[in-house]
Amino acid sequence: MNKVPKDSLTGIAMHYMLNLWKKLTVYCTCGELRICNILAENAIRPFGVGHKA
Repeated sequence: MNKVPKDSLTGIAMHYMLNLWKKLTVYCTCGELRICNILAENAIRPFGVGHKA
């Protein structure tokens, strides 16, 4: 019963979610994983600052 066209933005998003469902459920059950990646972003920021776009 496909009610969402596969080539629509919603269909693409649902396909993406279903492909990553196993990893998402593991993430949700593991309390040690952080929901935020600010520590990683702050660690790499010095390398990105100063580069021209």
